Amino acid sequence: MCSKVYLLVFLISTLTSLSIGEGLFPQSSRHVRAALKIPVGQISAKKCEEYSKLVKNNECTHFNPDKPWDYEAKSGEFPHLALLNIEGDDKLYCAGSLISDKFVLTAPYCPIHLEKKNGNGTFWVRLGENSLEPTTKSALRLKVVKYHNHPEYSDTNNKRENYMSLLELEKSVQFDETKRPACLNTVKEIVEPVFVSGWGISAENRGIKSKTLLKTVLEISKVNEKPLNVDPDSPMLILTKPKPGKKDACMGDSGAPVMTNLKSHPCMYNIVGVVAYGGRCSQDQTASARVSNYIQWIESIVWPEGY
Repeated sequence: MCSKVYLLVFLISTLTSLSIGEGLFPQSSRHVRAALKIPVGQISAKKCEEYSKLVKNNECTHFNPDKPWDYEAKSGEFPHLALLNIEGDDKLYCAGSLISDKFVLTAPYCPIHLEKKNGNGTFWVRLGENSLEPTTKSALRLKVVKYHNHPEYSDTNNKRENYMSLLELEKSVQFDETKRPACLNTVKEIVEPVFVSGWGISAENRGIKSKTLLKTVLEISKVNEKPLNVDPDSPMLILTKPKPGKKDACMGDSGAPVMTNLKSHPCMYNIVGVVAYGGRCSQDQTASARVSNYIQWIESIVWPEGY
């Protein structure tokens, strides 16, 4: 009888300490990852495989920069592209990428700006359409209930780094041919060609935004140039420039994805960077946050329970 009492006291004490410290089911993804011993990047790779199966019979509108192409994106060509704005406003403020059923990847400047722009702090994500003006019946508009800026994000003259933000949506997205997550690049190496899609792409520095989703090919820049003065080998950033005679990411493209094609998964895109800041459009370099450097942080928020 005495041993049973001791056992009961021990169990109560253990459960109490668990509930006070971390809860009976710890929420910290670090503990979950440690318990499951999941290598960084493995969850992203598994999810990429899962999302690739949503493509039906490889039938899709897929951008191939090696063939003749037009700047204007076709319907469903970039099903992960998200447009960020406030309620009742069809203006473009930022772009982003759907990376799961409830999260959009973008730049941290975007939620900060949009939260201030709207009096009540509410802003929205639009998915499944190419036009700034809502025209597609299958398009989806979802409220952002919470945003997660990288804890070490900084945007000062002396320190501009960790340009990464995750927007948590009010409900899960039902995937179809116009709304599907992209994959995340988990290694530093990038296989060119790279390209970007957004509504701010321009050949000139006029700040004129397109009414239709655009795309253009970029090249990786391997030299340190003014005015950015960024190390081209930086683990945090990717430097790009437009190809000669081509357009470039411009005003309104903050948060837009810098991508490559995935040969292993037809019709899927691999996000290698998130547009952060740059100099003169189509003339100077653009710096984008290097996604591979933030995989552990992304996975800890988007998929905290592992697979």
